[in-house]
Amino acid sequence: MLADDLRAGHGVGHVDGVAEPISMRAVEQHASANGIQRVTLAANGRVVGIGTTEQCFNRAQRRALAARDGGCIIPGCDTPAWATEVHHVIPWWHGGATHTDNGVLLCWFHHRSIDSSGWRIRMVEGAPEVMPPPGMGPQQWRSSTVSATRRAAALARRRAGPTGTDAVA
Repeated sequence: MLADDLRAGHGVGHVDGVAEPISMRAVEQHASANGIQRVTLAANGRVVGIGTTEQCFNRAQRRALAARDGGCIIPGCDTPAWATEVHHVIPWWHGGATHTDNGVLLCWFHHRSIDSSGWRIRMVEGAPEVMPPPGMGPQQWRSSTVSATRRAAALARRRAGPTGTDAVA
């Protein structure tokens, strides 16, 4: 894809081995899952620059997200962390940082359909909250607590009651 088209959010991309161009949406999904490597070509086709892959979450960030999220953050989805992809809540091409405060784990299906499914995701102080599509539950933000660590912490808070003291079960 041409860099100007990517920045503008329109145009088409090309994939090796595929004769037809792919849509901007397909380019965005591919970039979100696999990153972008910038290749600069001269007018005559000569490669004059090769960039490194950008915007991909690294292993340490994925481990941290696995500890925080536990798996796909969409309620009812039981895809474990090892089988997920990292999603930029604010898309990378719209200025979203490749940082754990802007990343969540989604399964392949939810990652591909997040923009059209009606699920909404936001980050509050570095932790994800989700809101279901209309008709799938109350239209309110709720914490995503799929990791065993976060579920245990939430249970301890509930057991502590309104006084806020720690309880041991």
